[in-house]
Amino acid sequence: MINSTFVKKALMAATSATVVSLVGGQAAEAVTFNFQGGPKTEGSIFFSEQGIGVTATANGNGQVAQRANGLGVKGGRLDSPQLDGLGKDETLELTFDQQIILTSATFSRVGFNDEFKLFVDGDKLVAADIPGGNLFDKGSGTFDFTYFAKPDRTGSVLGFTVTDFNDDYFLSSIEVEEVPEPLTILGSLSALGMGVLLKKQQKKIN
Repeated sequence: MINSTFVKKALMAATSATVVSLVGGQAAEAVTFNFQGGPKTEGSIFFSEQGIGVTATANGNGQVAQRANGLGVKGGRLDSPQLDGLGKDETLELTFDQQIILTSATFSRVGFNDEFKLFVDGDKLVAADIPGGNLFDKGSGTFDFTYFAKPDRTGSVLGFTVTDFNDDYFLSSIEVEEVPEPLTILGSLSALGMGVLLKKQQKKIN
């Protein structure tokens, strides 16, 4: 028979495990949004993957341009569909329907001197060189955001822009993780903690 002492121990173990999971935690399954397609130029373009929705807009400085290389911003009839800094700096804003954790971003049509700047919920996360650029402005590369703390790259609005007039690129894709629900974590770990202690109790009885 299982007494109340073992039940209490199981709950304590599950609570401890929950705290560990919420502080560090195991990585959730990655979700990739592929922005390549078109050609089309719209005020907004919606994408959905594995239950997560995201709307791309141009943050008031043009329209979203979708091309075979990915997403950019077209600020006028003569403007390039890439995200660029010629004239007014262009910003591609990605608004998610839930909180996400940004993992990586892949860029295309990258030159050797192209840079990007990223804002998460309005706060600047990074301004950096885009990897994979070449002299012919046709490179591609992926920037890994896992070096940044999870809270800093967690949000619902991502703003990709440029650092100066020399920058131009397309955003080909991004990879994100869904933020786990605390109650789901608690329920799963409570069951796990209870199971572990019950197994230990069974071994003692045997």
